[in-house]
Amino acid sequence: MNEEKQKQLESIADRLLEKAAEMNSLANEIYKLIGSSCTDELEESVPTLKEYTKIVVETEEENSKTIASITADDIDPSEGFRVRMTPRYD
Repeated sequence: MNEEKQKQLESIADRLLEKAAEMNSLANEIYKLIGSSCTDELEESVPTLKEYTKIVVETEEENSKTIASITADDIDPSEGFRVRMTPRYD
C-alpha cells in the first residue's frame, strides 16, 4: 500500500472515531434530557451498538483489507495503523 493511500485510510479511520465519539456524546445528552442514568460502558450509553459484537474498518477494494477490528474487549489495528480513543468529558 502506498504512503498516500495509507494516509487517506488513516484520515478516514480518524473521522470514523470522531463520529463515534460524537454519537456517544449525543446519546448521553438524550439520556440526561429524559432522566435516564448512563454508565461509562459504551454498550449501555449507545443502545444501537448493543446489537453488534464487532466493528471492522476495512478498505473498499474488491479484496478488502482489514484496517482495524474493535470489540468491547479489544482494539486490534492492522500494522501501520492506529486507533485513537477519545474520552467522554461530561
